[in-house]
Amino acid sequence: MTSPSRGEDGFGLLEHVDGLVLVLDRGGNILHANRGCERALGHPCEELIGHSAWEPPVCVDAAVGRESWLPSPGGSPSRFEAWSRTRAGSRRRIAWSVAAVDAAPGRTPTLVATGRDVTERRQASDELRRSRDILASIVTVAADAVVAFDELLRVVLFNDGAERLFDIPAAGVLGQRLDRLLPSRERASQLAELEAFVASGEALRRLGQRDGIAVARSDGRELFVDASLSRTSIHGVPVFTAALRDVTERRRAEREQRFLAETARTLAASLDSHAALRIAARLAAGALECVCIAALRESGSRPLVVGAAPDADRKSSSDELVRLAEARPLLPWGADVLRSGVALLLPKLVLENMERSAIPPETLEALRRFDPTSCIIVPLGVRGRLLGTLTFLASSSDRRLGEADMRLARELSVTISLAIDNARLYEEARRAGQAREAIVGIVAHDLRTPLTTMLLAAQGLRRGPFPIPEAVGAPRLDTIVRSAGRMARLVDDLLDVTRIEGDRLAVDRHLVRAELPLLDAIDAVRPQILSAGLSLVSDLRDGLGSLLADRERLVQALGNVLGNAIKFTPPGGRIEVGAVRADGEIRYRISDTGPGIPDDQIPHLFDRFWQGEPGGRRGVGLGLTIAKGIVDSHDGRIWAESGRGRGSTFCLALPAAPETIESARPDDLLVRQPGTASRGG
Repeated sequence: MTSPSRGEDGFGLLEHVDGLVLVLDRGGNILHANRGCERALGHPCEELIGHSAWEPPVCVDAAVGRESWLPSPGGSPSRFEAWSRTRAGSRRRIAWSVAAVDAAPGRTPTLVATGRDVTERRQASDELRRSRDILASIVTVAADAVVAFDELLRVVLFNDGAERLFDIPAAGVLGQRLDRLLPSRERASQLAELEAFVASGEALRRLGQRDGIAVARSDGRELFVDASLSRTSIHGVPVFTAALRDVTERRRAEREQRFLAETARTLAASLDSHAALRIAARLAAGALECVCIAALRESGSRPLVVGAAPDADRKSSSDELVRLAEARPLLPWGADVLRSGVALLLPKLVLENMERSAIPPETLEALRRFDPTSCIIVPLGVRGRLLGTLTFLASSSDRRLGEADMRLARELSVTISLAIDNARLYEEARRAGQAREAIVGIVAHDLRTPLTTMLLAAQGLRRGPFPIPEAVGAPRLDTIVRSAGRMARLVDDLLDVTRIEGDRLAVDRHLVRAELPLLDAIDAVRPQILSAGLSLVSDLRDGLGSLLADRERLVQALGNVLGNAIKFTPPGGRIEVGAVRADGEIRYRISDTGPGIPDDQIPHLFDRFWQGEPGGRRGVGLGLTIAKGIVDSHDGRIWAESGRGRGSTFCLALPAAPETIESARPDDLLVRQPGTASRGG
C-alpha cells in the first residue's frame, strides 16, 4: 500500500498532538501514524502504515487481541493498556483509547486510537504494589505484634503476631476501638496517651517506661509489652501503627533478680537465724502474693515455725496456720519434702482429697476456712543439710501458683538457706569465742596465783635471814625471777589479745606530749639494745605537739614494735626511731637493719600467733597484734614497709590533738574515761 505524503492525507493536524495517534480502518489496519508514535516507539511512521494495530511492533501483548482495538457495539471507546516494542528492542507500556470517527462526505468511516506512554507510571505502580505486598507479608508473619489504627482508635490492621499475643482472631477486632485490648485498671490513662499521640503530630513515640505497658489477653490475663507508636499517611489519610513485643517473662525475671538481690542484702543484715527466718517469710509472702509458712528444724526441740501474709486481710489466717504447724506439718506432703529435699508444686489443691489423709480435724477445719487452691513446698537446705521447709498457700482470692512461682520459690529457698546457715555459723563462732575468752580468763587467773607465789618466794629467799651462797643460789634465783616475769607478761599479752578481739580493750586518754611515749619505750628496751650489741639512732623533731592518748598503752605498743626490731636485727646492726607531725597526725617511725620481710608475709604481720619463719620461734607472735589493737583503739593506723634484704620500717600514725585542746587547761579537757574502746579501721 502506497502512503500519501504527510499533510496530503488530511491528517496533518495530528502531528501537533504530543501523544501517540493511529488512524485505523474498520479492519484495524494502520492508515496513519503521527510523529508521537515515532518518538515513543522509534519506528518511522511510514513503517507502521499497513500493519495491523494488534500486531508487532505496535502491540506485542498476547493478552490484547483484535477485538480490543474495535469500539464496542454501542459506540463507546475501547480503553486498555498494551505493551509495544521499540525499534531498539525495549518494551513500552501504552494506554490506548480507540473510538470511531464519522467520516467526511465521500470518505470511509475510520477509527482513531490515541495512546499515552505510561511505562514509568506502570513500573512505579508495580513497584509500589510489590513493596506493599512484601511489607504486608512481613507484617503478617512478624514475630512481634503489629496493630494499626485510625484517628478514632479503630483497628485497621491486626497481624498474626497480634493474634498470638492477644489470643484474638483478627476478624474479632478489626473495626473496633483499642479499648478491649487494654486492661481496665489502666485503660483510661493509656487511651489518653494514645489520643495525645494522634493529636500531637509526632512521627514516633514510645509508650510507658522501661518496664513497658500492660495489655489484656482475651482470657483476662495481663501481659507487659514494649510498645512503640509511629505515624504514616496513605493517600493523605493518617494511619497509626503500634509495634508490640511481649516482655512479660523478661520483666518478671528482672524483677525477680532485683527482689532476690534485695532479699539477700536484707537477710545479710541479720545475724540471728530466728530473726532471719521471720524476715524471709515476710519477704517471700510479698513476692509470691500468698501466705508463707516457714518451718526450721531445731535440734532437740520443736521446730521454729513463722508465717506471713501478703496483706492484713489474711494475717489472721496465717497466724492460725502457724499455730497448727508448730505441732505437726501443716500439709501431709511437708514431711516428704523435708525428708527427700525435693520441692513440690500442687497447682490444684483439692480439700476433699486431703480429708482422707491423716490430718487432725482442727487443721482440716482451718484449711477449709482458708480455702487453699494451690501450694508450693520447697526445702531449706545448705551443704547437704536439710534445715526446714517453706510452704506457700494460695487461697481462692489469689491467682494460682504455677511453674514461674515454683522457680522463684526455689531461688528464694537458696537465698534464705544461706542466710540462716550464715546466722547459725555466726552464732556458733560467737559462742566459741565467748567460751575461749572465758577459758583464757580462767587460765590466766589460775596462772597468776602460782606465778605471784613464785616471785614472792624467790624474792623472800634473796632477802631472807638465811643467806644463800652467792655462787650457787643467786644465779638460780635470778633465773626464777626472770622466767616468772616472762610468764606474767605472756599472761598479760593473752588477756590483751582477748580484749582486743572482743572490742573490750580499755584506754584512758589524756593530753600527752607526743615525744614522751616514744622516749618511755626507748628507756624500757635500752638494756635489750645494749645486750644485743645494737646501736640506737633517735630523730625527734621539735614542735610535735600533743595527742589524746593512753600513755601507758601507747608505750606498750611502741615497746612491742621496738622489741620486734631488736629480735630480728643481727649484732652490730642499727635501730632508728623518730616522729614527725604531718596532715593532722603524729607519725612514729621505727626502722631496723635486719634481713627484711618478704612481700608475701607483710599482710600477715599483725595476725595473732603468726610467725614469719616457722623454724625459729622468737616469741608467741602477739606483740604486733597487740600494737595494732592499741593503735586501732586510738583511731590510728599502723603499717610496715620492708623487703627481703633491706631492713624493715614500722609506722604508727595517731591523730594529733586539736589546737583548741592543746591550748586548754588540764581541768578543761574532756577525756575518755576507762572503758570499752572504739575500734578503728
